[in-house]
Amino acid sequence: STTAQAADSAAESSSVSKPRTKRRRRQLPYLEYLYKFIKAIFDCAQFSPECNVISLIFMNRLLALTGIPLHADNWRPMMLTALLISQKVWDDRSLRNAHFVQICPMFTVQEINMLEKKFLELIQYDVSISSRLYAKYYFELRTVSEAGSNRPFGLKPLSVSDARRLEQRSLATTRQHRSAHEEDRRQTYHL
Repeated sequence: STTAQAADSAAESSSVSKPRTKRRRRQLPYLEYLYKFIKAIFDCAQFSPECNVISLIFMNRLLALTGIPLHADNWRPMMLTALLISQKVWDDRSLRNAHFVQICPMFTVQEINMLEKKFLELIQYDVSISSRLYAKYYFELRTVSEAGSNRPFGLKPLSVSDARRLEQRSLATTRQHRSAHEEDRRQTYHL
């Protein structure tokens, strides 16, 4: 969260002198740790495996549009939110945000709601995914996965009908989010 980052920066540059303690600097996760984090959520949430590819697309879209640096304090909430949004776009029966609180109890429902809202705002409510974009990420992820582990990559490429379904659902969801955002803006403007 940028507010937390700004508060941390302000606290560090504060003129009030505080005793300095040596803090262990957190690092970005290794591929294996990232895999375990996503797998733990996947095992609990039981979302479709395709959501992993879709969430990667959303993460890269967020990073490309905002320039937000990925660091040890923000990658988990960002990844969780990307997974949450991806399963709402792809899965026929998506989990509610309250379910994600049970899966990741470090967050409250209000925080999950805020993370989702902010993530969507930052990607300009664009959750659309072409079949070509999905295929590109699928094959890149498969290559990285197979090169970096002894685990087989169990996810199969999307069928033509599933690729069409993804394009249709993601475009419809984009329109729905943008429409809801415009309605919120109109209501706020008229208050």
